[in-house]
Amino acid sequence: MTATKISALSILLGSISGVSGGYCNWGPLGTAASSTCNGEIQGGDWCNIDGNNCETGCGGRWCENDGPTPPPPSPPSSTPPPPPPTPTSGSNTATTTRYWDCSGGACGCSFLRNPDVDEPVHCHSNAMFVAPTGNAFGATYYGAAAISEALGGGNWMASGCGKCWKVTGYSPYTDSTTTLVLKGTNFCPPSNAACSNNKAHFDIAAPGFDVLAYSQANTCLEREPAEAGFAACGSWMIDSQNPNENCNCDAFNDPVLKAGCSNFYDLKWDNPQVDYVEVTCPDELAQLHCEHPYATESNMPETCSNNISTENECVKKSYMYKSYMYIKKSKISMIP
Repeated sequence: MTATKISALSILLGSISGVSGGYCNWGPLGTAASSTCNGEIQGGDWCNIDGNNCETGCGGRWCENDGPTPPPPSPPSSTPPPPPPTPTSGSNTATTTRYWDCSGGACGCSFLRNPDVDEPVHCHSNAMFVAPTGNAFGATYYGAAAISEALGGGNWMASGCGKCWKVTGYSPYTDSTTTLVLKGTNFCPPSNAACSNNKAHFDIAAPGFDVLAYSQANTCLEREPAEAGFAACGSWMIDSQNPNENCNCDAFNDPVLKAGCSNFYDLKWDNPQVDYVEVTCPDELAQLHCEHPYATESNMPETCSNNISTENECVKKSYMYKSYMYIKKSKISMIP
């Protein structure tokens, strides 16, 4: 991140940009937890307006000082809500889309329903889930994404597989900024225009949101025929510009997929540009299944079938049981 030491010049700049008696700081590890409030102003103007923007919107730590005084408030206005905040300076920016094509992918984060047939299925644990309260990244959700070559993506077990990024984006439909941590679990090839020409791009794993008109590898009907939810939100923000239409995550049978669909839908992210920085994967993402040879349905690790990480064992066992019953039902339905 680009940063400047507090000085007479930075105080002058701060008064111009609207810094309110303090500054935003991420520390040497790029997290609020590692900040020591060492006098470095980090982030753009929007992150440094006040503590709420810094800590809630940008995931930083708000450090108090004797610095700049905020400018007088602007008079009330009847104009529409302001545009999205400018991405944090010093960070990288990337584009996003959403997908879930059920195919095994390029990082081994998948399983085989039939060990004798090489048709891997994307692990359900790649679905987005609620991040632990008080996590070091200020993240609301943890999830997965297919990544472009610019982020280390490649045809098989490339360098970006298993890496994680803190990603922050804005939704005009909720007028809010949200932070995620995404793990690279698949490859978005340059044959996809969004991932071509060395663009940094995250194709976020969101069950039910695959747009069949643009999908290059959707195998859901063939590989998960018992699951009815994979087309639940495929036309969201396409057939209508009303963000509350054309998405029904309750169509899913599997509870992990249903939760992943609902969590992404709650973001109301319609392919926003995001601010991102590479981070060390939190344990909840690092432990999720990504390896080869693939897991099989008869020997599937829990870290492939679900991503529930909670101290409430009753909740966890309930999810595991529902996932088991869904898989058992799927297997029965595939018997001729």
